[in-house]
Amino acid sequence: MKNNDNLHLNILSALHYLVGVYLLLGTLFISRYVLAGVLAFIKSNGTASPSESFTSWGQVILISTLVLLMMAQGIALLFAGHYLRKKKSRTFCLVIAGIECLSFPLGTVLGVFTLIKLSKASVKERFAQQNIEPAKQTAQISAEEH
Repeated sequence: MKNNDNLHLNILSALHYLVGVYLLLGTLFISRYVLAGVLAFIKSNGTASPSESFTSWGQVILISTLVLLMMAQGIALLFAGHYLRKKKSRTFCLVIAGIECLSFPLGTVLGVFTLIKLSKASVKERFAQQNIEPAKQTAQISAEEH
């Protein structure tokens, strides 16, 4: 059964990369409309009503904040995908998987499967082994220098 752990972690890693890129591309698409709204509002010298320029500063701030949060989540998913592949930072992956559950429907499914997989004892051991090996290598290098 341990042989499947590596396969499952690699699949989860690839899916984290995929959803992370999907979120980042989505932010580019939304940012284009925010920029168009700001330019339309500026072009009207601020005299147009929000309904005429399709935007107001409150909407721009709200949408820009959501875009920044989506970008942060996309970047965090890319890091989680990297850490899952390298079997490092299990706690970070758990936190991101929990946050990911808020993104319905793709994030929820991916987050739940990630939480389930990371809670297995065999996976915990694999992450623990990866965290111990770099410490041993560092100790060996420092011992060789002296």
